[in-house]
Amino acid sequence: MFRLRTTIGLCFLLLSLSGPAGAEEPYRTVVTKDGKQIEGTIVGGSLTIKSTLRTQEIDAQLIHALSKGLVKTDDGRTLVGAITILGGEVQVAMEKGTVVIPAGNIQTIQASDMFMTPRHSGSESAPSVGSQEPQKLIVGRWQDSSGITWEFFKDGTLVSGHYNGSYSFVDPHRVKIGLGMPVGIVVGPVAVPGMQSVRVYDIVDLSGDQLVWEYQGNQVTLQRIP
Repeated sequence: MFRLRTTIGLCFLLLSLSGPAGAEEPYRTVVTKDGKQIEGTIVGGSLTIKSTLRTQEIDAQLIHALSKGLVKTDDGRTLVGAITILGGEVQVAMEKGTVVIPAGNIQTIQASDMFMTPRHSGSESAPSVGSQEPQKLIVGRWQDSSGITWEFFKDGTLVSGHYNGSYSFVDPHRVKIGLGMPVGIVVGPVAVPGMQSVRVYDIVDLSGDQLVWEYQGNQVTLQRIP
C-alpha cells in the first residue's frame, strides 16, 4: 500500500513539473497612453487596425509588435505605414490577474525579441527564418521604394546603386551603413578622395522578403528581389 501511494505521488509530481513549462507563452509589454507598462501574456481580445492599405481585425494573441507605423504578427504578417487603432481591446495575463486594456488607451505593444520564432509553428504561413540572426537575414538583394537596389554580402560589404560600401550591426535592431563616392574629385593639382556617408538605421522589421528601416523619423521599405 505504501509503495502504491508513493508511485501515485511521484506521478502527480512529475505531471505538475512538466505541465507549466511546456505551456509557457512569450511575454509582451503593452505601453499605454498614460505611460503605464503592462507586461505579461496576451490571452485574448482583438484590435481593429487601419493601415495605409486597408482596415482589418487582428487577433490580439497574434500581435508580435505594434507601433504607430508597424503591426507585426506571429504568423508572419506585417502592416507598414500610418497605423491607427480604431477599436477593440487587449487582455493581458499578469501575476496579479488579467488586465483588459481598451484600444483607446494602447500606445504600443513590444515584443521581447523582434526576431523570435513564431509561437504558431504549425501555421503554413509562419516564416521559417524567424529564429535566424539579422546578419544572415539581411544578406541578398533588396530594392527600395525609389527603385534603388541594395545588395548585402556575407563579408560585410554592400553595393547600393552605383555606390560601394560596408555595413555592420550595432545591435540586433540597428545597422551602420557606410557608403563612399565612386570616384574622387580634383581640386587644382590635388586629387581629393571620395567622401563617405555613414548612417545608423533603426530596423523596424526584418523578415524573409521585407526589410523596413528608419533614419531620422523616415521609414523606408525594401523588398527582397532575385
